[in-house]
Amino acid sequence: MPILRAWFAGVLRVVRAPLLLAGLYLLTLLLAVPVGALLQRSLPPPETVDLVDPNDPPAPDLDWLDEVSTSVPGLARFLSPGIIGAAAPMMNVSAILDGTRPPLAGVVAIAVFFLCWTALWGGVITRLSHGSAIGLPGFVAASRRSAPGLLRLGVAGGVVYVSLYATAHVVMFGPVYDWLTAGAVERTAFVWRVVLAAGFG
Repeated sequence: MPILRAWFAGVLRVVRAPLLLAGLYLLTLLLAVPVGALLQRSLPPPETVDLVDPNDPPAPDLDWLDEVSTSVPGLARFLSPGIIGAAAPMMNVSAILDGTRPPLAGVVAIAVFFLCWTALWGGVITRLSHGSAIGLPGFVAASRRSAPGLLRLGVAGGVVYVSLYATAHVVMFGPVYDWLTAGAVERTAFVWRVVLAAGFG
């Protein structure tokens, strides 16, 4: 199938660019470290320390995580078992559909990630499309060519998202949802919420 062939060809090109992969991984790590340090500073210490068998792997204290995510303001309130594994994307989708506002530190981190990737995407795409090394000058030139257009596109998309949340989301999940679910049982209310979420999506 053409789709599978294209996917495997793309994976192969990524595997054949180890320096690019290492550089992007290092960049992601450098961007994530300040957020991790800020998160660690805002966490309260556990009230009790449980002794565990040194031969057993340490188990996470889920009760402590739940308490932190419900009582601590800021970035730490997003620290829950749901951020680990396959539940993380679903949790993000749920937050987007519910209109959950990220904390200021999260917004700053998202903005920094956006600017860094906007500056690099052109070089990354050019390197992978060529299938061979393009050198640092070629990478920088490709990034410089595409960065202004990608920045305009990203800003325009952000304006559209904010506008939708400030208008359509407020109306759909406010008066429209209240009107549809007035006197309805919980199951019916859930169905209407799914319908509205799908429509908003």
